[in-house]
Amino acid sequence: MFQAPGRFIIAGLVPVTAIAGVAAYAQGEPLWMGWYLALLCASSGVARWRMERSAREHLRRQDAIQRAKAAERARLSTDLHDILGAFADGDHDGVRAGGSPPGRGAGGGGA
Repeated sequence: MFQAPGRFIIAGLVPVTAIAGVAAYAQGEPLWMGWYLALLCASSGVARWRMERSAREHLRRQDAIQRAKAAERARLSTDLHDILGAFADGDHDGVRAGGSPPGRGAGGGGA
């Protein structure tokens, strides 16, 4: 029951419970035994629901981790691209090949 797909749980439990109840009544068991069957089905259903909820939470956490990793990879890729581009332009340590800091002209004067 715990491994059956969710859509088959009700369809499987109702007939089994009905057959077990009829069999118990036919053997002379009191009718309150049906409540035990209902309690068993309810507790099994709650256990199944909790297992599925736990699995969904686990998948949600894994998805969040994967998204965070992808975002970090994209950020690192962008940073690496910017750094390599700066070195290709000759901008080492923030100083251009002409000796002037970035954002200033060749004359060195700022606005």
